[in-house]
Amino acid sequence: MTNTRLALVFLTGIILSYYSVTDWHPADAGLLTKWSQYINPENVHNAYPRPQFERSRWKNLNGTWQFDFAANLENPPIAKDLSRRILIPFPIESNLSGVMESQPCMWYRQTFKLPADWQQSRILLHFDRIIGTATVYLNGVQHFTFDNCETRLTAEITKYLKAGENELLIGVKADRCTFSGTIIDAFAGHGIVQTVWLEPVPDTYLRSVDYTTSVKDSSVSIEIETSAAAPASFVEAAIFDADTLVAVMLGRAGEPMNLKLSGLKLWSPENPQLYSVNLKLIGNGAVIDSANSYIGIKDYRILLANTSNPQPYLNGEKFFQIGIVHHGFWPDGKITAPSDQAIRTDIENIKKMGFNLIINNGCMPSDRWMYWCDKTGVLVWQNMPQNYANFSAAEHERVKNCLAEYRSHASFASLIVSNLPRQKTGMQFAPTSIRYCLKKRQWNELKVQYIQPESLIFELEGDHYKYSSLGAVDGVGKIITSVRDTYPVDLFPAQKISSAAIEFNTKEYHRKLALARRQAQKETISTLIYPQFTDLPGSNFGLQTDDRRQLKVDLKKMRKINKSLDNSMNGL
Repeated sequence: MTNTRLALVFLTGIILSYYSVTDWHPADAGLLTKWSQYINPENVHNAYPRPQFERSRWKNLNGTWQFDFAANLENPPIAKDLSRRILIPFPIESNLSGVMESQPCMWYRQTFKLPADWQQSRILLHFDRIIGTATVYLNGVQHFTFDNCETRLTAEITKYLKAGENELLIGVKADRCTFSGTIIDAFAGHGIVQTVWLEPVPDTYLRSVDYTTSVKDSSVSIEIETSAAAPASFVEAAIFDADTLVAVMLGRAGEPMNLKLSGLKLWSPENPQLYSVNLKLIGNGAVIDSANSYIGIKDYRILLANTSNPQPYLNGEKFFQIGIVHHGFWPDGKITAPSDQAIRTDIENIKKMGFNLIINNGCMPSDRWMYWCDKTGVLVWQNMPQNYANFSAAEHERVKNCLAEYRSHASFASLIVSNLPRQKTGMQFAPTSIRYCLKKRQWNELKVQYIQPESLIFELEGDHYKYSSLGAVDGVGKIITSVRDTYPVDLFPAQKISSAAIEFNTKEYHRKLALARRQAQKETISTLIYPQFTDLPGSNFGLQTDDRRQLKVDLKKMRKINKSLDNSMNGL
């Protein structure tokens, strides 16, 4: 038995004995990240899920739920204990769920009691994301069905509740939910995959807020929606720069409130300025409802300047983008990060390396993920789950919904609706075109240049390199395609990366970056992209290992390299 396998056996014993005091434990102790050890089933993903509309009172329903697969959803197991346990909010295929299996139909069951001071309130039930069609039963009665619900969901459940213990039963049917035994399994994720929570609200409450900004006019427009008409009340938005009150806006719910701000501070990767916003619904001289929010003000455009290729502009100035693809893969959580701190550290490491753009190629991101991009200062291009070529009515609707969900985030720049096939020019560093969308029903094409890695190594032995990678990959989404049918999932962690290998990898990145830069300058391209932030199963040219335990490059040198590139490309 190898030392690696012996270590895993020992680690398995420690982890399973640690979690034996609960109803849950990871399904496989060999598939963990550095963050797995901090998971507490009684307090998992405990940050408020929607930071741009945050209330002070809420009840997190994440944690250990009862669970079972089923042949179909025709006979709901009402008031019956289910035989298995699952940790919410992790997908059924993941190690951290405790299930690590895949079937199309499943039941989730949880019971809860409301806090005593919620008894006079209306109660909202929130799902941040469910992948599949979900049917919700409360206290034995079917109340809601959500079809293909991959976006945020909210339902008022007040009239269905009872005193004491309440039973929440959720049936989910997921399409194409099977294990293939190949690498594509690593990116599978179905069922409840983000936070579930409750919160109390008054009879008429704040429902949502929408921000529209104009850098040219130094103006902000805020529109606050309420759950019902409230003719005798008004809404208020107080804007703060740190602890300093900047402005107060008053108006009617459902109507834009417009204001010009003097001394406006703009959001950018170099200065991710965020204003705090306190929202209130006021009636008869009293605060009826309130929520905390924030806003970052920027102007991001892609314009055809005096070049053959459109150029990105940020806050009125040409903006060179050095990006990296984040596939949203976690060995333990699949498409769901182990914790909020894990999300934050990923994004901060990307920023520390000198990248100013993330191409998110994973599941549609949570508001917590976007919040850390807002706060850290990294722009986001969100890749749609599949290429949209014909733009059917359904595709138009999904693009519209995604733009509406993310446009209020300062970091959000664009949707990538399709990646166009690269022309076969015979050039190793030929550019790739993407089709992007900044506004609904408005999409255009943009050339980008990929930095093409050949290898990132784990150790050096004389003149013989131990390669741990695939060949060059030149497009978003190509990594999965190129390895799907050839590589099994590797259950064992990578070897320790030597300091000599880190030095070599950093120099190799610098060399490849210089080659990509030359081609970009020839083509007047202002966006360079490295295709992989972390290792993926079967594809190990990430800048960090997939378990997040080791960086494969020198963080400080990477920042210096990328920043020097930024300066040299500003003349495009």
